[in-house]
Order: sequence, then structure tokens, then C-alpha cells
Amino acid sequence: MQNANNISIESMVTGASQTYTQIKDTLDNLKEEGIYRSIDHELLCSRPKLSEQQTYHTIDEAIAQNGKNYMGVIYFHIPFCESTCSYCPYLNIPIANGKSVIDTYLDSMIKELSEYKEKFGILNASALYFGGGTPTSLTSKQIRKLFDAIKQHVTITDHTEITYEVSPVSLKKEGKEKLAALKDAGVTRISVGVQTFNKDILKECGRITSDEYTVDNAIKQIRDAGFHNVNIDLIYGLPTQKIEDFATDLTKAVALKPTSVTTYHLRLEDNTTFKNRYLNELGFKEKIPIYTNDSETIRMKIMATAYLERQGYHQMPTDWFVKDEGAHIAQYKKWHDQESLLGIGVSAYSSFGNGLKFKVLGNIADRMGSIREYISRITEGKPVIDSLKMQKKDERMDSNTALGLKTGVSLEQFKAVYNQELFAHYPNAARLIQLGALKIEDGELRLTAIGELLAEEVAAKLVQ
Repeated sequence: MQNANNISIESMVTGASQTYTQIKDTLDNLKEEGIYRSIDHELLCSRPKLSEQQTYHTIDEAIAQNGKNYMGVIYFHIPFCESTCSYCPYLNIPIANGKSVIDTYLDSMIKELSEYKEKFGILNASALYFGGGTPTSLTSKQIRKLFDAIKQHVTITDHTEITYEVSPVSLKKEGKEKLAALKDAGVTRISVGVQTFNKDILKECGRITSDEYTVDNAIKQIRDAGFHNVNIDLIYGLPTQKIEDFATDLTKAVALKPTSVTTYHLRLEDNTTFKNRYLNELGFKEKIPIYTNDSETIRMKIMATAYLERQGYHQMPTDWFVKDEGAHIAQYKKWHDQESLLGIGVSAYSSFGNGLKFKVLGNIADRMGSIREYISRITEGKPVIDSLKMQKKDERMDSNTALGLKTGVSLEQFKAVYNQELFAHYPNAARLIQLGALKIEDGELRLTAIGELLAEEVAAKLVQ
């Protein structure tokens, strides 16, 4: 079977398997050191669990230490979806259950934003990011109202990247009007949550699909609305998904000519349908046949990297494949520059350059209750932050190094900032180089091609 780029699915799969065979000894050596990919490994480097950390300051005290005039990324959490996906670890509710609170929730987000404006004096946005949930579950009228309110509190320039997440089926109704509202608001980048083109697998994931309205229709609408910077999200390692299925997903995604493709390895996270099913089945079976085994997901990752790079995409950072125009500024700065992130909305996470990290209340085990509690606290003028930490120097060093590894950690800059040599502070670095997971290149500590297959695990081992 040939795809649109004249590369057969069979050759893609065969090439990935051959590469896997060539590097298997190295992967086995890494596994002996505790570095291996697993479906139930937590993303500790990318998303720390603040609820397990001690609160050191009130939010006002912490922000006072950060100083006035915030500069960085601002994230808005829109927790409404067509359905709750079985893999999703983020707080959301089906739009049908949340219609009665949407407008009040949006008003509450703006009130929260205005309070930060009062605390900081100025909110300068290098980038805005709207995620969820499904932000296009909002109506065009709600989208316009939201952006009009945001612009009253946030300084946005011509250089501000504004990303808005979209699910294809959410554009089936009023899609033209929603996209026009986004275009008028100044959105510069659309991220389309495709996940997979296989409808049987989508149904297994609990996603709503449409026989008559396809991803192709959605991408055409997006382009017709004048958007050129378009990302497609794909997930691999999904239940029942074979490597041939993922190869088909890759070729279909590239055929739509997005400016970037993001590939995510399925992780089983707490309070998700997939995690609960996994735990239930684990009690009865030694193997979980519906979940792709870990060696299979390594092959999928190898295949994605080889195929996308052959199609003119380059990896920057790990798992983000971009063409020059499609570079995701906010994400790159998150990894490389550790730029500050301010999260607005229920369950939103914030991380500042001075080591301040905090999270808004939100528990996906009580989705609607969390949204109502968030609205109630905002309305009553009560704090919505439920966990906060000011990292100590060593903790901040570990966090920044683990995140920075995905784009490269400058040895010179590390010494200048922390007044010590990286290899002296992290003795595991030399061992990881010896094992073939890390390398020194252009004065930076970087992941090797093998290290990129296990980026989270390698980063965790480095700062252990």
C-alpha cells in the first residue's frame, strides 16, 4: 500500500523495525539502569504534582517576590468538550452537562485574570494559549466576548503568538463563524486534536466522530478562514492501535500539509477511563492485550521521527515536528528558556522563572463540582489556588535542567546561573553519555537519537 508521498506503509514499518533491532542492545542496557518506556510512567519532569508539595507562601507574597510587570505565556483553560476522552488527564466535562455554567465560567476566568492584572500592574503576553477541554466548544459569540475581555487586561503585540485548540467535530456546527471570530481576535496558530484518523480507535477512546464531517473538512475550513500556521496532534500507543495504523495516521496528517505535527505517547494517568481499565485488567491478567506493548511504541516513535523528517519536518523539541513557519514559540520557550507560564481557569497550572509554581483548584474525580467551586470562590472573592510552592535553588535547577534537556542545556549558561559545573552536580550525566542517551554538542548537553525515544525517563534519571 502506497501513501501520498510514495512511501509504502510496509516500508515505514520495516524501516522502524530494522532500526529498533539495531539499537535494541542499547535500549536493553538503559533498561537495566531503570530507563525504559512504560505506559504507566508519570510525566514527573513535565508536570510535577504540586498537591504533594508543601505550601511555603501565600500567592500575594510569592508574586511580590516575582516582581511587577509579568512577561510570559498566559494559558486559558476551557473545560468543555463534546465528550470526555478515555485518555485525557485534564479537567473537562461534556458540553451538554456544562451549558448552564459556560457564560458564568468565562466571566470568572476574566475576573481571575483581572486580579492578576491588579497584582502585577502589567500582563505582557509573549504568547496566549487556549486549551482544555475543547475551546471551540464555545459559540462564536462566546469566543468574541472572551477575547474582547482578555484584551482589556493583557498587553498583546504583533509578535504575540496566539494558539487556539480545535477538535474537528466541534467545527461541524457554526465552524465558519467560530473561525471568523478567532481570526478577528488575532489568533495566529490553530492546533487540531486529531489523535488518530481511525474511527474505530477513536470510538475506543470515547471521542465523538462524524461520518459526514471529516478532518479534511475541518482543515479546509481552517485554511479557508485564513489560518496558515496549523498543527495536528497525534497519539500513539492507543488501545487496539497497531504500528500500521499509526503509519497511516502519519501519512494522512502529512497529506494535509500542516506546518507542524505533534506526536504524543499514550500515558495512563490517574482518574482516566484507560487507567481505571488498566488497573482492573491488571488484577486478572499478566498482559493487557488491548494496550500497545512498550517495544511497539518505541517502534512507532522511531517511525514517526524518520518519516516526518523525510517529509521536511524537524524535531524541536522532542515530539514536536515543525517546518520553519510552524515553530511553536510558546512551547519552545517553555523547554529552552523556562519562560514563565500563568494559568487561568479551573485546574490551571502556573510556573514562574523564579521557581514559583502553583495550581488552581480542580479534581477530575469531581469535574462539575470543581467548576462550580471555582466559580463560587471567584464570585465570593476567595482564593482559588489550592497548591503553591516556591522552589529552592536545587529544586529549580533540577526542574529547569530536566525541561531544558528537550532542546539542549548550555554548559556555559548552567555554570553562570548556578555557579557550578553541570557534570559535578549531576554525576549521572557522564553515565548517560556512556550509555548512549546523552551527548555533548555545540557546548550543550543534548539527547541522542536514542535518548529522544525516552526523553522523560532520561531527564528523570539525569536529575535523580
